[in-house]
Amino acid sequence: MLKRQLSHLETYLGRIKYMTRFPDI
Repeated sequence: MLKRQLSHLETYLGRIKYMTRFPDI
């Protein structure tokens, strides 16, 4: 269960990083 949450967090953080890369969005 913890591993699953971690993976979710990783994808969430990755999405934020991707968005911050393009401030236009």
